[in-house]
Amino acid sequence: MKPSEQAGSVEITQRSDRFHRWRGQKDQLAKWVIALGGFAVIGAVLLILFYLLFVVVPLFMPANSSLEEVGKRSDWHGQPSLFLALEEQQEIALRIDKKGNAEFFNADGRAVLAQGHRASLVIGVV
Repeated sequence: MKPSEQAGSVEITQRSDRFHRWRGQKDQLAKWVIALGGFAVIGAVLLILFYLLFVVVPLFMPANSSLEEVGKRSDWHGQPSLFLALEEQQEIALRIDKKGNAEFFNADGRAVLAQGHRASLVIGVV
C-alpha cells in the first residue's frame, strides 16, 4: 500500500488495519454505552410511572371509616363529650365537654396533657 495518494490538492491517507480494528472497537463500545443509556432512561421513566400510579391510584379508591370506642375516665362521668378529635398521628386527642371545657390527652393511656375552659383557650396558650 502506498502511504498516501494525491487527489487534486487534497492528500488522502490510507489507514492501517490496526487503526480500523481500533475504530471498530470504539464504535462497538459507543454502541453499547448508548444502548445502555437508552435502557436506563426507559427504566427511569417506567419507575416514575409506577411511582405515580402508586401515589395516585389510592385517590380513586372508596373512603372508609370506622367507629371505635375511646374509653372513659372517671373524671368524665356526668359530662358527656360533645367533640372528640385526634391529630393525624393518632397520638394526642382533644375532648370538649358540654360545659365547654377542653382537654388534650394521650390517646393510648388517656393521661391529661393540657386542659382549660373555652374562654381561656387561645391558640398556643392553654
